[in-house]
Amino acid sequence: LNVNPKKNICRLYYALYDDFKVYKKLHPDVPDTRAVEEVIQQPAPCFGLEPRVAGIIVRKMSKKCQAEKILRLTSRL
Repeated sequence: LNVNPKKNICRLYYALYDDFKVYKKLHPDVPDTRAVEEVIQQPAPCFGLEPRVAGIIVRKMSKKCQAEKILRLTSRL
């Protein structure tokens, strides 16, 4: 699995900062704190996953959920 969460977090922060700059250009009178609130309340930027990577993540989640379900069931015995 080649997913680097730190890289995606950096991309998220840069995308938010870019949105902040655009918002401030359109609304220069708005205080920075209000501009940040407006940008944060927008839908988060989406970074697409390759189908292969998404499939790996789904399979890992499924295995983990299945293992947890088995543990819950066996603990009742």
